[in-house]
Amino acid sequence: MKESVTDHWLIQFNPKKWDIYSFLAGGGKIESATITKNRNAIAKDARFILWLSGKDGGVIGYGHFTGKTVTPTIEDLAAWKTTPSKSGVHMGIQMEDLFIENPIPRNLLSQDPHFGQAAIFQFPYGGNAFPITESEWNAFESILLQCNPTVSLQNNSARNKTEHMQYLHPIGEIQGVEVGTQYDSREAVRLAKLHRPPMAGISYITDGPAESIVISGGYADDEDNGDSIMYTGQGGQDAPGGKQVKDQEISRGNRALIYSEDHGSPIRIIRGAGGDAKYSPENGYRYDGLYYVKNHWFQKSKQGPLVLKFELEKVSSEIPISLKTFESGLAPSGNAIPGRKSVTTFSVKRDSAVSDWVKKTHSDRCQVCSTTLITRVGTYSTGAHIQALGRPHNGKDETSNMLCLCPNCHVLFDKGVLYIAVDNKTVVNVMDGKKSKLNLEAKHALDSAAIAHHRLQVAGVK
Repeated sequence: MKESVTDHWLIQFNPKKWDIYSFLAGGGKIESATITKNRNAIAKDARFILWLSGKDGGVIGYGHFTGKTVTPTIEDLAAWKTTPSKSGVHMGIQMEDLFIENPIPRNLLSQDPHFGQAAIFQFPYGGNAFPITESEWNAFESILLQCNPTVSLQNNSARNKTEHMQYLHPIGEIQGVEVGTQYDSREAVRLAKLHRPPMAGISYITDGPAESIVISGGYADDEDNGDSIMYTGQGGQDAPGGKQVKDQEISRGNRALIYSEDHGSPIRIIRGAGGDAKYSPENGYRYDGLYYVKNHWFQKSKQGPLVLKFELEKVSSEIPISLKTFESGLAPSGNAIPGRKSVTTFSVKRDSAVSDWVKKTHSDRCQVCSTTLITRVGTYSTGAHIQALGRPHNGKDETSNMLCLCPNCHVLFDKGVLYIAVDNKTVVNVMDGKKSKLNLEAKHALDSAAIAHHRLQVAGVK
């Protein structure tokens, strides 16, 4: 009998057979799936849900079929723990979103009156691909919007228009949850709306801030000092809680933490029994209040590869903070008559003569883009330290550790988007790989060690 073409499918990956964790940790990109049944019923551009089997599994992403058969890559074949099925066809797929560290738990999906009837629950060993009815797909979309970060559920096929769906998640305190509240399990923490993912340490909003962090000994480089935390970013391990085998990247939860730093968004901290015994609960989990991301940088991990370090600082009860739901497109009310307050700050003492000399030497021309800003009173530029003066960088306030930059390039340099290559003459943009010549003056020598420090710890380039 001829198979009928269906628009929606479910693909199951079994980590006991194919090691998806090491595959992704090694930089692999999911571009194919082994299909053993219903192959002729799968249309080009048909949508699919990506399912991870096992008791801690669930939905980890979604995408569409490309309509092509492909040859598995060497990395794909190396990830197999068992012998791949010879009867299967490797069909091309394109992931539209992958959230393996923030999966939608299977127990939540099975309890849904519509998705709970899906074939994956009735015949879990049936083989790929499983047909998904329209009502099951609609239920999946609804659950995704409730359980995962702000998502863009988009169909890349030519037959459908792109549709963006937004879901709002609370940033800051959860109403009715007191600091110090104890929980028996991660599931209890999730049900309290403190931290959504059942496994991942960072709960975050795509293209937005981080919501919460669970600290429970997942990374060897974490340092918990109570009111301050040196938190290690996510990614690069051979398995959750395993060995660091790959450099971490500014993506997913790490990107969200940097977003929180840039926008001053508070983050909920939940400590687990697996963390530092001095500050962690003896059993289960405990909500420990709000923290700000004060700083971040790259550094070599104890096991070798680069990790992102985030300095978190507990929010003082004396500092009023706006605890809003993260929304898109809604203007805040603001204040018609802003109040005033007294603030005491401590900063590294800088010598303005150093900056003035550097800017004068370059005639206020940016050493990266060659722009000279002209105001009503003359030219303008900024002095940018190559190796930052504050902790943990502890750079020198000297001319050899300073560049003359326009405000735009200053921000991009401080954020690690721009860095100076090992030749000390070339500027590289990490976003697009473009290179440009660094404008130099003979009498303005630069510190090679400071340049190397910035390249590694700020840009994350070895």
